[in-house]
Amino acid sequence: MKTASVTRKTRRRCERGTKAIILFDTLFGNTEKVGNSLVKGLREAGIEADCANITDTSIAKIANYDFIAIGAPTQFVTASKPIKQFLERLRALDLKGKYGFAFDTRLDDVMAGSAAEYIEKKLVTYGLEILRPHSSATVVWEEKKIEGEEKSRTQANIKPEMKQFFETIGRELGELLHAKEKKKSMQK
Repeated sequence: MKTASVTRKTRRRCERGTKAIILFDTLFGNTEKVGNSLVKGLREAGIEADCANITDTSIAKIANYDFIAIGAPTQFVTASKPIKQFLERLRALDLKGKYGFAFDTRLDDVMAGSAAEYIEKKLVTYGLEILRPHSSATVVWEEKKIEGEEKSRTQANIKPEMKQFFETIGRELGELLHAKEKKKSMQK
């Protein structure tokens, strides 16, 4: 999907130069689904994008990216413990001049809290320019019958419309990255 505000020349330049990484912690796989939706949207906007679990990510490699999005499940009204530990390790990098975005998965309840709010504050503290305010993907609790067992299990699952919502956010972020890169190139 192309917009009139981004020329093909700018888009090609961004494709070669702008790199994005979406990092996540996940409990039931929902935050990973959101991350993959963001990647899909970013790629549709012409941005080279990777998605990785924080447990599989080298802190040093993150410095190679221009845009860093971080997401986690909301647990006990804040970010999960693994993402908090990861963010503390991220402090060692010089992230000034990079762009960021925070997202989370949480229950659709005013008392649920927000992991993304915590993450966004950390990203700002580390010098990232936030391209878009943090966003939440809502999850619902569902009972699932376990095959071969009498018991059922309760699990949080992302609402179906959230995937499309975050693909749209990914495209928006891609267009914002194109605009930022175009502005930088014009200042040179």
